[in-house]
Amino acid sequence: MSRRVSRVYRALLYQLPATARRRDREELLAAFLACRERERARLGAMGSAYAWFRAAGDIFAAAIAIRGDARRARRIVPGVLVWLARLT
Repeated sequence: MSRRVSRVYRALLYQLPATARRRDREELLAAFLACRERERARLGAMGSAYAWFRAAGDIFAAAIAIRGDARRARRIVPGVLVWLARLT
């Protein structure tokens, strides 16, 4: 069961940018498995479902935030360079 859970969770991690996914994959997986076991011990089968919904929401929110930050960084840097060029 844990092997299948790990595979599904890793597939869910593909929503994250590749650099973040490669850097944090093992740590995120370990945290998710611990969370899932804790919630399962606390609430039974509903706890496992809760952990999955929470993990999916966290991953989607993080993916949106990381990609948005990267997009803003690409947009801001050229603007700053143009502004600095005007000062000289």
